[in-house]
Amino acid sequence: MASAPLSRRAFVAATAVIVCGSPLPHMLSGQERDVHGDPMVAAEEISKLEVISHIPALYEFYALMHPDAQAIVPHHVVIRYFREVFQDRDPKPAVATGVTYKNWTWGVNGVTYPGTAEVSFRQEYGDGSVEQDVVRLVHHDNTRKWFFGRDRAWVDQQIQCFTQTLNVPQEGTVPYGLENAVLSDDLLNRLPKSLGDGPMKGTLAHLEPHETRLPDWAGGEVSLRYESSEHYPVGYVQLLSLKPETNIPEAIRGEIETYETAPPFTLHGWNLLPGNAIPFAHYEIFGSDAVGNALSVMWGRAGGDRIAVISHVDEATLEAIAPALLDA
Repeated sequence: MASAPLSRRAFVAATAVIVCGSPLPHMLSGQERDVHGDPMVAAEEISKLEVISHIPALYEFYALMHPDAQAIVPHHVVIRYFREVFQDRDPKPAVATGVTYKNWTWGVNGVTYPGTAEVSFRQEYGDGSVEQDVVRLVHHDNTRKWFFGRDRAWVDQQIQCFTQTLNVPQEGTVPYGLENAVLSDDLLNRLPKSLGDGPMKGTLAHLEPHETRLPDWAGGEVSLRYESSEHYPVGYVQLLSLKPETNIPEAIRGEIETYETAPPFTLHGWNLLPGNAIPFAHYEIFGSDAVGNALSVMWGRAGGDRIAVISHVDEATLEAIAPALLDA
């Protein structure tokens, strides 16, 4: 980890040395409180999501973040922070203990939010420690919304830390010897029809065009998929042509940035630098709950007009696919 563990993590991942300037007290009437629902209940519901590592729960958790915070902090930063830092402490859902209403200024963007519900809470961790703090919830679109962080320096640090394209150096060559693959029309015809007998090995099946996401930069594609004995798609091979207005490095960079903003995603290596004969990215993406993550390689020849992608949930199987694509 590039950032040291911080002492307080509940709801907002908001621990910072410098806390926002003291907001002006602004007590609301009982009628005004009720019209927006009970913020203490909302805080506890948000906390139930923050302690779950299951990706859909964390996406829902992010959806409950205020739009002003979402405009600054992308999905992948919040989800990776909570999975890799906050949840490492084995937190339990927080218990709200009180609420006051104030005009509160978020230290990240300097905007003041009138009538903010400041909910105090108590939270336990797996090591037996207990922490007490507050979370600020602002009513937006009929929902209480939370904020990530309390000052801009800390938020920028998390964006830097959890954005892999900023931290993985561009170097090396495409793995599995794929620099020797000729990206011709018969590329997919070289693939083995089956990959062993295990449940995740897979048998080759045609992948219909509507079953894949065609990137914006692609002018067309030819795809084949490996399906397991349980009919799970466990791997695929694609050959994509580029539209005239783009190039190989730009296309790969665009895909990596798209994957990174929709975690889980891990970038293992890449090299898109000028002068690299085979621009590539080697990464891992979430396949499904049934099969887990898939290791993938995307590459093409500098100056060429085609990109190939191979992916499989089993690395040994991926290594078995690659030789079939190499130039004999």
